[in-house]
Amino acid sequence: MYRNYNATVFQSGLVQPFIMRDDDTYYSIEEIHNTLHDFMEKVVYRRTDNIPMELVNEFVKYAIWLTGGSHFYDVLITQCDNNMLKDQTRDFLVDTVEMLSTGSRKMNVYTWLRLTTASTTEWGASKKGPISDHSLYDALKTTLPANPIATWLAMDGGFEDLLTTLYILFAQANYDPWQVTPNRV
Repeated sequence: MYRNYNATVFQSGLVQPFIMRDDDTYYSIEEIHNTLHDFMEKVVYRRTDNIPMELVNEFVKYAIWLTGGSHFYDVLITQCDNNMLKDQTRDFLVDTVEMLSTGSRKMNVYTWLRLTTASTTEWGASKKGPISDHSLYDALKTTLPANPIATWLAMDGGFEDLLTTLYILFAQANYDPWQVTPNRV
């Protein structure tokens, strides 16, 4: 199991080794959740199809900070040996890596949002313990774009996909996923 006690561990089980608790720019898990939730509400409940550029710029800066920017793949490699990661979150990471490589997901990101936020009492316990599924590691061995954030943003629907992905990975906490899922899925 990956243990870096200065690293931040999120509700999803994701370990982010580049967000250190002793950094000057450290934000608590609650602050990160609230910030991402605020971004989701502004995007999902907007009255037009256009997203204001100020919001896009603000979110992209936050996404770069949250994912470690150029270290995003290093964060994902850390998850290969992370036995605290929920099994649905691991499957979601594999789908995300494949999406960055191929340009499409196996399942809609909003469906992933609903799946990953279902409580374990509803669907049964997560598989935790030694990792026998190496699909994330295998997915990371493929040829991936050098700049994942730019790749995301260049895709059709990429901004909302990136926002929802970060929300799933970094903001999972006691909330109702139906409140942040748009009706236009």
